[in-house]
Amino acid sequence: MEAWRGPGRAVLTGRASNLCCGVNPLHGPAEHRHHVRVSAEGSRRLLPVCAPCRDTAIADPRGIPARLLELPDPALGNTRLPYYDITDGP
Repeated sequence: MEAWRGPGRAVLTGRASNLCCGVNPLHGPAEHRHHVRVSAEGSRRLLPVCAPCRDTAIADPRGIPARLLELPDPALGNTRLPYYDITDGP
């Protein structure tokens, strides 16, 4: 499974990390791998996650779908899809 690789926020934190948060890459570097609920229907994926997303996955698993980075559907433009469905992310 290939994840986005780049400095991003990892540079700002001073911690070396090759993986960003799989829920939302804008959250910065991943610190854990965790099964997270990625849809309201209950679909789960093992993703690298930042500490706040891991905490949410444990305390309120149904809160993760709201944290997912969504992008406009390039085919239609009027719907939004999880970024990994469009970009081949994690």
